[in-house]
Amino acid sequence: MKVLHLPTNIASMPAITVKALNQAGHEAKGLILDSTIMQSSDGMEVYNFKKGSLTKYVTIAKWYARFYELAKWADVIHWCGSFSNPLLSITLPVIKRLHKPAVVEFVGSDIRNPEIEFADNPYYKAVFNNGYEYPYESAENSKSTQLKFARAGFDVIAMPGMGQYIDKNIFPNPYKVFQRIDTSKFEFSPPKSENKRPLIVHAPTAPVGKGTIYIEKAIENLRKNHNFDFVLIKNMKHNEALENIKKCDLYIDQLISGNYGMAAMEAMAFGKPVISFMKDSVLINEFPNDCPIINANPSNIESVIQTILSNKSILIETGVKSRNYILKYHEINNVIPILLDTYSNIIRENK
Repeated sequence: MKVLHLPTNIASMPAITVKALNQAGHEAKGLILDSTIMQSSDGMEVYNFKKGSLTKYVTIAKWYARFYELAKWADVIHWCGSFSNPLLSITLPVIKRLHKPAVVEFVGSDIRNPEIEFADNPYYKAVFNNGYEYPYESAENSKSTQLKFARAGFDVIAMPGMGQYIDKNIFPNPYKVFQRIDTSKFEFSPPKSENKRPLIVHAPTAPVGKGTIYIEKAIENLRKNHNFDFVLIKNMKHNEALENIKKCDLYIDQLISGNYGMAAMEAMAFGKPVISFMKDSVLINEFPNDCPIINANPSNIESVIQTILSNKSILIETGVKSRNYILKYHEINNVIPILLDTYSNIIRENK
């Protein structure tokens, strides 16, 4: 099977997937337009450009020429990330004209619907008009984005947490595939019982959207009565960020969006306990019942951390459960057969 991944390397997941597909005996290529230091792009064709530079348009033109070549080559196209209108307008018509089997995998703000969030997520509602980093999220944009792909002949993958936003009138039967991670790159390093000064880590990649202000306030209050260290991961290369996560005893992901992302998965792959806000509706309907995430929100984050610091055995127990959970559901070699079945179904339906 010839698989083409486009057009951005969201959380390094496309790179991980392409590598695993090739190792499984298939031909997979990733064509990436712009990548950041927070992503691992090993094995991908990356076309980087400087924003505001005239060379940007030359780079995009080169990427587009390569895209057309590989689109004709591929048996199936897998789209993830970069849902901006200009890029869609020059690529989706080509995929449709070539009658290529294709699937789009939505990962977050691309189709997040505030109307759905407002109904059962007061924390999201509180920040949405107060500095939230993704103000373009709207019911209209969610539907419009899904329609663009549906009209181009795409099927859809709804990873856990995204199913709530899929418009069933547009995609009545979405495929469910978990996010992927290569656990062989993550040494099992659970918290140690003899560690008297735990290290807590948080990555404020979108401080408002992750609830960083609530985390920092809780940390400030807890320092008065507890011994621990706290590190914020900022502007680090991907491997440097991972080194900090590997050293930690507790990773705090986010307190706003009601789901967990790739950084939380990486922490769990190391065997680290993870705090994240998980909406009840999503946790019950879209995730396995053995999800080990420690649930917290802006209202109770301080008490949740305090309970953990007062009973450090929670760190070790949850760390082991976290590693096992990742191995079971997110390990790339366990997910690849499901993804290949998805591709095969899409190709069969297309014919």
